[in-house]
Amino acid sequence: MEKLHRDIKIMVDHVSVPTEKLNETVQTALLSGKKKRKLHIFQWPNLMASVASLFILVIGGVLFTSFYLGPSEKEVHFSGNEGISYTESIFYHVSDAGLKRMAMEGMTKNLSLESEDQGLKVILEEGYLDSQRMAISYRLDRTGTMGVIEETSISLDLYVNGKSMGNHGFSGMKTNQLVETGDVFQFETSEEFPEHPEIEIRIKSINNIEGDWSFTFDIEKKEEFIKKSSLASKEDNKGNYFSVGQARMTPSVLVLNTGTKLKLEKKYSDLSHYEISITALGADGTVYLDHYSRRGGNDSYNLDAPELMINEKVEIPRKSNSYLYKLVPYIATYKGEKVDDNGYIWNEISVPYNQGVILETDSKIKVFEIKEEPNETIVYYEMDTLLPIFPIIIDRNNNLEYQAISYKQKDSLLEVTYPKVKDPVSSRFLMYDASYEVFSDLEVEIDLK
Repeated sequence: MEKLHRDIKIMVDHVSVPTEKLNETVQTALLSGKKKRKLHIFQWPNLMASVASLFILVIGGVLFTSFYLGPSEKEVHFSGNEGISYTESIFYHVSDAGLKRMAMEGMTKNLSLESEDQGLKVILEEGYLDSQRMAISYRLDRTGTMGVIEETSISLDLYVNGKSMGNHGFSGMKTNQLVETGDVFQFETSEEFPEHPEIEIRIKSINNIEGDWSFTFDIEKKEEFIKKSSLASKEDNKGNYFSVGQARMTPSVLVLNTGTKLKLEKKYSDLSHYEISITALGADGTVYLDHYSRRGGNDSYNLDAPELMINEKVEIPRKSNSYLYKLVPYIATYKGEKVDDNGYIWNEISVPYNQGVILETDSKIKVFEIKEEPNETIVYYEMDTLLPIFPIIIDRNNNLEYQAISYKQKDSLLEVTYPKVKDPVSSRFLMYDASYEVFSDLEVEIDLK
């Protein structure tokens, strides 16, 4: 086997192919005998008979990618350790930015397992595991007469190295989406989670129809886990305070414990919200715009009180591989109306998708230039840089929305990168009509390297 590995490497020495990719390719050929359903079957005699042709096909794909596409991250075309194109990955299409990047960088594992019962086939596509979460992408395939309903619910039991981790329920998924594009099971893990566990998933019911859809597979946990405490704190001359007490970082997600105390000196409306601007700073001056979810304890986000005190956990899917982050608290006050206890309609400011247009927001935003690149759209704005809140590009004809990914300062302009806009003619720039109170004296930077 080692001689065959060396012979292949000699054949391709004139092409720049990363050693890791070559090793991965050899292992891919050997592991491709792993197949679907509930067991992994490895039949040695049949495997050796076809290994040569398999090497030719897979090595050819690697050579084409390395020689013609080059090593640029945006041009990596493989997800998982068996060569799934990331553009076909469920993680890439429906997951958060962190799992999407894991798929793009080949950090996921191809599972390709399926199990069928009650006229319904469940297919597990890829898996990912680190010290904060395990994610399994899946989709459904109707093979029989099981009825179709608008939303799907799934109940499953999870086992790790034979030990039960309890029952888990997932609901509210659009059935058509599960069939057409798939979805992702996510489970919380920890630093103590096994490094290379055997995972068993037993789906017990789908849409309250009992059945047996079972899968067993092994998966390797990503090693990187950074944990730091007492990272940063700031207090201004008014007694406002912001702190980052603890950070836990894995390749796919950053979790921060933050504390905020704000003296509320004016009256806010029902359409006012406390937020945190979180950006990741790249080495080349690129600033990545990170979205987050939050979980507060017994604290209130009520802005009617004279003082706001919040201690919360902030979860940030890692859009980039940056270790340097900037955080600043602010209060956004939107114009619009409240429609129910938790629902709002915000006023929109919308202009055509053209160069030279101006969005008349709290501070004007001018579209100076639009560049359509093969894999992305770049827009240059003249605007205030106090907060990195940029227009959304919407295409309501095709039900598409493009949010800014990152930006750079270019002289007096901001160069903002978006996903590739597919139909410029039917697209528009959109901002929600709002004003912002930024507590810039509370801005902190944290370095997790």
